[in-house]
Amino acid sequence: MTSAIRTLTDGMKGEGCLGKAARTGLGDMPVFVLIACDHTAPNRVREWADAVELVHGGPTPKTDDARKVAMEMEAWQRSNPTLVKVPD
Repeated sequence: MTSAIRTLTDGMKGEGCLGKAARTGLGDMPVFVLIACDHTAPNRVREWADAVELVHGGPTPKTDDARKVAMEMEAWQRSNPTLVKVPD
């Protein structure tokens, strides 16, 4: 599972998607983060994967990972129903 802490820690070490952005000189580019407490997040992640697969003509390792994250988000939501909300 990819957690917020791990993503931030990896980014600070120059690893992961945030670290890659920083290494390539794109550290000032806008980002949009979805987290599991967002009721819509799993479906948004799947929609992103669908769009990427349309461009690539099928699944990629990145879209496979995204779909796994969407399932992890849903599992987290089931385990933490009182924390799930529609974003403000």
